[in-house]
Amino acid sequence: MKFPKIDNTKFLYQLVSLLFALLLFFYVNYQRLGSTRTTDNKPQAPAVLMTNKTVKMTMPLAVNVDNDKYFVTGYPEKVQVKLSGPSAMVKAMDNTRNFEVYADLSKLKPGTHTVKFKTSGLSKEVTASIDPDSAVIRIERRKTITMPIQTRYDTGQISSGYAAGTPILSSQTTSITGGHKSIKKIVSVVANVNLPDGTNSAYSKNVILQAIDKNGKTVPDVVISPETVRVTVPINLATSTKTVPLLLEAGAGGVSGKSYNFTSSTKSITLHGTKTALKSISSYSLKVPIVGINSTTTKTIKISPTEAGITSVSPNSVQVTIEVQSSGSQIQSSGSTGSGDSSGSDKQTTTDNDEDDKKDDDSNSNSNSSSSSSVSSSSED
Repeated sequence: MKFPKIDNTKFLYQLVSLLFALLLFFYVNYQRLGSTRTTDNKPQAPAVLMTNKTVKMTMPLAVNVDNDKYFVTGYPEKVQVKLSGPSAMVKAMDNTRNFEVYADLSKLKPGTHTVKFKTSGLSKEVTASIDPDSAVIRIERRKTITMPIQTRYDTGQISSGYAAGTPILSSQTTSITGGHKSIKKIVSVVANVNLPDGTNSAYSKNVILQAIDKNGKTVPDVVISPETVRVTVPINLATSTKTVPLLLEAGAGGVSGKSYNFTSSTKSITLHGTKTALKSISSYSLKVPIVGINSTTTKTIKISPTEAGITSVSPNSVQVTIEVQSSGSQIQSSGSTGSGDSSGSDKQTTTDNDEDDKKDDDSNSNSNSSSSSSVSSSSED
């Protein structure tokens, strides 16, 4: 059997064309499949952007209150905030911090309140948790006073043979602001200067001021302005001496209806200190304690000089006879006179939103003699 003769060239062209057609078919369908996949993935892009995110940050706590009228204590200055929400929004808030954490006290009256903290300026899609989320806050009526600054230092730190002069301060007074109850507790404002051991020359330092109560403790929750002062303590050689008359004065207290007469065999004392300090001293007044004394008695009283620039005194104690007699309420004295209270009284000005009663402290001047003096008292025990 014979087969027909085939044109090998024509058959080869047909076979190649078929192969190219199949390749083109598969290529086109593959491209369509890839395009479909790409189209299916496009909605997923926004899903990535909408992924939730959580960040933590520290934010200042704002307090909504009338600061001209009220003084607020008990709240933290800063709080921790955790934000959760759409990634883009949370990231924007983290970068800009364009929102606020606050305690709303605008509708609260003076007293103690537990206040929840709130936020403002956040999108509804962002949630916030605050730590701490509340505080026990005390609201008081605001009060401001101005007081002189006292300087304290340990004279034991000064080298032997030297004495401290009157301290020089960059500011003589300071203002204290706080709740009216806290302000009433303040009896002095002090600058405690820590002198180095063996100080023998002038010492200067910036010192933080403290408000002190009657028990010598720091009064908290008040604002002092200025908060610090520059204190210079002059230190000079203390080799000079000076003998001055001794004046006997009645101390605080005494029994009502009694008069007191003081006598001592010591008429004068010798002060040791700097030439500058001694120059301004012409006599020395010694307070004689009379609290609870209702009959004649003799007491030994220690002399402890507190004047700047005075290092010691001799003798350092004297015997004083206190004669007690019945008398009227008028204070009498004989001989040379002296001040009834050598310490004086601190002056202060007050700015207060309360209508507090203003009390004036009266100081009495008592006359004294270096050898004898007589004082009558109407004070209660």
